Amino acid sequence: MNLRLNKTFSVEMLTRVYNGIKNIESAPAGYPGEGNFNWNTIPIYSLGNEERESLPQTDELLDELKAMKLRLRLVRFMMLEPDGIIKEHSDSFLSDRIVRLHIPVFTNQNVEFFLDDLRCNWQPGELWFGDFSKPHHGVNKSQQTRVHLVIDVTVTKDLLKLFPLDSIPLALIAAAKLDDHVEIDTKTLSRFNCNFLLPKGFSLPGMGFLDLNESLKGSVRLIDAELCVLVNDQPLLKALALTEDKISLVGLPMEAYVDYVFSRENTVKSLALNIAGTCIDVELI
Repeated sequence: MNLRLNKTFSVEMLTRVYNGIKNIESAPAGYPGEGNFNWNTIPIYSLGNEERESLPQTDELLDELKAMKLRLRLVRFMMLEPDGIIKEHSDSFLSDRIVRLHIPVFTNQNVEFFLDDLRCNWQPGELWFGDFSKPHHGVNKSQQTRVHLVIDVTVTKDLLKLFPLDSIPLALIAAAKLDDHVEIDTKTLSRFNCNFLLPKGFSLPGMGFLDLNESLKGSVRLIDAELCVLVNDQPLLKALALTEDKISLVGLPMEAYVDYVFSRENTVKSLALNIAGTCIDVELI
C-alpha cells in the first residue's frame, strides 16, 4: 500500500537544504550486510541521539515538519547513486505505532522503485505513506543520484489528518487511539543507553546478511519509552528489559539478548551479546 498525503513541499527548499548538507559524510543505508549497492544516508534528526550536532542548514525543513505537529523519530536524506541497488527487503519497525513517509527530492523515470510489487511513481515535493513492512526494492538506471527525504514518525491524530479521509488504514486509526503516556520506569530503562562497535566479520545469524567488511557503530537508546537498537543512527531492532542488567532483542529468528555490567556510578562498563548460545564481547565507544 502507498498513499499520497495532503501535503506538498517546496522542491526549491528541499534542494537548498540537501545541497547544504550533501558533503557531510554519509553512512550505508539499511544494514550493510543486506547486499545493497551505492545506497547511503545522512541523518538530520534522530530522536534520542542527543550527541549528534545540530545542522543549521536543516532548520527550515525541520521547522516545517514540526509545524505539522508530527512526532518525529528519524529524519534522513537517502541517496541512491547511479547504478545503485536497493535489495529486496522488508522493514521491521520498533513499534506498531511507527510509520515511514517519503518525500522525493531528485528522481526521474529511469529510477525504478517497487513496493509490494507495485512500481511507485512518486514526484519531487510530494509526501507519500508506504507500508514498508511489505517487500520493496529499487534500482537507479539513470546517471542522476536519486534523493529522498525519509521520515519515521509516531502515529498520532495529527498525522492522520494528512491522509485522504476515505483511505486511512484501519491499523493506523487504532494506533492513534493508544494512550501516549505509558507508565514505565524510564530511569531504570535509561541505564541501558550506550554506544558500541560491531566488529569486522560480524553477522546476524539467520538474517541472510553478509558478514561486515568493516566495523560498524551502533547504540541502544530509550525512545518514546521503548528501548531501541540503532545502527548508523537507523533503527534496527526493538529491545525489552528482562532484568536490570539484561535486555532481549526482538525481531531476530532466534533467542538473542545482551548482558550488561554496570559500574558503581551506574554507567555501562561492558556488554556481552548472546545469540543462539554464542557469546560475543562487544566494544563500547
